[in-house]
Amino acid sequence: MTLPATLLKVRLADPLKAEAVGRAQDNIGTLLNEVAAVPVLSAVQIKGVAFVTGPPSTLTQNVSHGLGRAWTNWAITDRDSAAATVYRSASANPEKYLTLTASTDVTINLLVW
Repeated sequence: MTLPATLLKVRLADPLKAEAVGRAQDNIGTLLNEVAAVPVLSAVQIKGVAFVTGPPSTLTQNVSHGLGRAWTNWAITDRDSAAATVYRSASANPEKYLTLTASTDVTINLLVW
């Protein structure tokens, strides 16, 4: 995510003050763009991803994340079984899916960024 180049530009009659204010605004804009580029700030929450032993077995799931780019990382925010282990599997299309595999029946909520 990139912020617009001109959020709000202050115009001053005094050229020295205008130059100083312009530099300050440019520096703030640069800083805000760096903060906006942090991937976790564009995280999406996905609720209710269910893994079941079957039949049919859905212990491996392609979870659609909707980021519009390849995912960077993910974290489980809640699960209904402490005994289950959930791990990442190879994904054929990381721009659209995060592929996860569970060791047993579990429903999870997760953040993907």
